[in-house]
Amino acid sequence: MSVILVLLHIPIIAAAVVTLFVGIILNVLDGLDFFANIWLMFSIDPSGYVYEGVENNRIAGATTEIYYKEKLDDKQAVWWDALEYSQMNPLTTNEDGEFAWDVPEGYWQVVVTKDGYETAYSEWMEVPPEQTGVSISLVSSDAPEVESIFADTAAVFVTFSQYMNPDTVSEIKLLSADGREVAYTLAYNDSQRDKDGNIFARIYKLIYSKNQEAGLKLTICVPDTVANYAGNVMEEYQESVVVTNSCSIVSEDSIQLAYEEETTVAVGVNNYKEELVLTCCSSSEVGLDTSVSSVDAELSGVIPGTYQVELAVAGTDTVKTITVTV
Repeated sequence: MSVILVLLHIPIIAAAVVTLFVGIILNVLDGLDFFANIWLMFSIDPSGYVYEGVENNRIAGATTEIYYKEKLDDKQAVWWDALEYSQMNPLTTNEDGEFAWDVPEGYWQVVVTKDGYETAYSEWMEVPPEQTGVSISLVSSDAPEVESIFADTAAVFVTFSQYMNPDTVSEIKLLSADGREVAYTLAYNDSQRDKDGNIFARIYKLIYSKNQEAGLKLTICVPDTVANYAGNVMEEYQESVVVTNSCSIVSEDSIQLAYEEETTVAVGVNNYKEELVLTCCSSSEVGLDTSVSSVDAELSGVIPGTYQVELAVAGTDTVKTITVTV
């Protein structure tokens, strides 16, 4: 059994519905995948995880293979026949991007492949000692792009397809309808880091030095010097947007449910545009079975406990947390 925290992205439309079920999701695995995950629980050496850009952006479904040398200066590496040790090689990373083997003495290297990414290699690792927490970074083979832009009266929110270098994102220019440059301060979540401590982010907030009026048009100019976590640059990009009033999520702050009780809670978004996306996720370690389909939230008390359901408008910093007690 494994607990999954669900993050859903559903467009907000006039006839949207939000359904939230409080409980635990069972990750049903079959065949070899089941035994691979059971083995992962007990194998530690070498073990680690695969990520892209920042360490908490884990990559599931990557193929990891392990190679062996008896001595570090051996010229030829050997693919390890894990079946001789009742294990498997290759392994597929789980939902947390993790892999793990239990190997004999020697020198070992993990090779990671996944469609859409460049092949990645770990350093050669001597066993013993134990080699745990091995982090391997994948680099996307696609150039980064702008995913969305939203402008309200206080700031412009720019969301990229990949984690970007903030030093280069600061080169973006904002232009008013008459072509004058609009001054801004760049803000972003500075808690996302790679294994070397470098900071990268996907969503950037360009805070105007002076608030803009709703209805005005702004042009966002992204130069071809804006780069991702690996230094790969994007193509020059330009988009014009209309400034709107800031949006907000309206719902009850807390809900109490009896065991197996069901109720419906209205969830609304003020001043939203059709292209905005509502995200719903749980920060609870127990987990919430969440699915989204209307602006009404249907809650079912499945597992006793207290849960935090976070609603957010993607591409903005608009957030609303509902506490659900069963």
